[in-house]
Amino acid sequence: MNRQYTISARGKAAAMPIQMFMRRHFADIPVAQIDSFFGFTTDRSTLYGGRIYGGTELSAYDLKSMYGMGIGLRLPLTNHDASPEEYAANVPMLEKHHRPGNSIIVTNEGNGDLTQILPRVHVVVASIEKIVPTVKDSPRNVREVRKRIASAARWATIRSREISACLVLQAQSQLKSIYKDNMDTIIGNCDAAVFLGGKEKTTLEELSKMLGQETIDLFNTSVTKGNQESHGQNFQKLGKSLMTMDELAVMDGGKCILQLRGVRPFLSPKYDITQHPNYRYLADFSKKNAFDIERYLSTRLKVKPEDAFEVYNIDLPEEASDTAPAV
Repeated sequence: MNRQYTISARGKAAAMPIQMFMRRHFADIPVAQIDSFFGFTTDRSTLYGGRIYGGTELSAYDLKSMYGMGIGLRLPLTNHDASPEEYAANVPMLEKHHRPGNSIIVTNEGNGDLTQILPRVHVVVASIEKIVPTVKDSPRNVREVRKRIASAARWATIRSREISACLVLQAQSQLKSIYKDNMDTIIGNCDAAVFLGGKEKTTLEELSKMLGQETIDLFNTSVTKGNQESHGQNFQKLGKSLMTMDELAVMDGGKCILQLRGVRPFLSPKYDITQHPNYRYLADFSKKNAFDIERYLSTRLKVKPEDAFEVYNIDLPEEASDTAPAV
């Protein structure tokens, strides 16, 4: 698979050559697989988005070196409505970086700030996209795990594309509050449902109805005493809910209910995760397995006495606005 990466220059000092930055932080990525770098250039602009302009990250020397290696520049811009005057003031900057291989990434500045400021740890999840000629060329049997869906129509459409989805809900009332009358459409497109327990009224009521009824035999006896004693017996066949709302609310926490289209529901014990062969790799098994996200995301260089470093003397052309002193 030929993967292409766009790399952030955030945290890079303007005086650090781009080659050293790549070798220090992204040595495991071949240069041929780096599509572009994104970051601030020497040009100040009101169109920059995502974060406040904090100075040059990609110097003129860096850009020249990147272009020489076939690596492009990706400018991070905001999506606010720019006035004609503001746009005209930024045209020189846009024209300066207009060349094959360069691109622009646009983000909402407010959302960009919030995702970086509010959480204690900022985690970025990247995905791999593939452009195919037609839908028939797309991968088959794709499975999604979702907490939200864009629309009920999309939920029904993905089935024709051989895409399955697993919708995770805390309570069925969530669907009703968000999608109103489309809730039934969403539920109707789910061939399987698993109830793990709960006490929310809407969920229990709908599940009790979907489970259906069982037939029970009702046997009544009666005795009437008076001048003449009489006895009576009555046999009836009645329908009773397979599980009532109160029975569902107090269902054993180790049990679950599985419903599959075309078959009767199952009352089944939940899988004991401690019996899984890979359980020993989880943090529940040992704290040593816990993933330290802060340590993983840390880019601080740990220097050891035996480490060797290369020293560069770089001469920049006179027209370059930044200098790269000896490192």
